[in-house]
Amino acid sequence: MSDEAKLISNNHKKWIVDLLRENNNEVTTELMYLEGEKHHCDSLGALLRSLKNSKVIDFPGLFLFDRDEDKQKIIKLLKEDYDPFAE
Repeated sequence: MSDEAKLISNNHKKWIVDLLRENNNEVTTELMYLEGEKHHCDSLGALLRSLKNSKVIDFPGLFLFDRDEDKQKIIKLLKEDYDPFAE
């Protein structure tokens, strides 16, 4: 991954974790995707999956989509002190 791509990815991961922290460490998928639109994030599903694989967050299933059947699923922050720039 290029330095620019890594910076963009880490900036997205930061707002994802910040959103969770601001909401008592859990949000619905719907809220996460609405916030993703504000940040012009077109790779949110992949970022969530990456954070889940790293055990930073957890959610039901393998992948969350911006669709009706996933909107009320809860995303939980597991590592409250996570800093994507420290990786």
